[in-house]
Amino acid sequence: MINKKAIPDLELSLCSKCASVYYNDKAYFIERADYTQTIFEECMMCKNPHGLDFNIWVKSTLRSERSHHCGGDRK
Repeated sequence: MINKKAIPDLELSLCSKCASVYYNDKAYFIERADYTQTIFEECMMCKNPHGLDFNIWVKSTLRSERSHHCGGDRK
């Protein structure tokens, strides 16, 4: 899970088929921008009229909370 305060690298409207490309790629973290969205938009990749809004982060730009803390006293 990522820090929810992190600004997404991409905000796209995607159909389920195009969103699956990002879901299956280990380099990205993707989640729906609005789980209550009921109005479909055009997919930005394939122009399918059944797109939903997604936030996408590149995992290499995200820092884990543990990556910057050594947990011990340095001397």
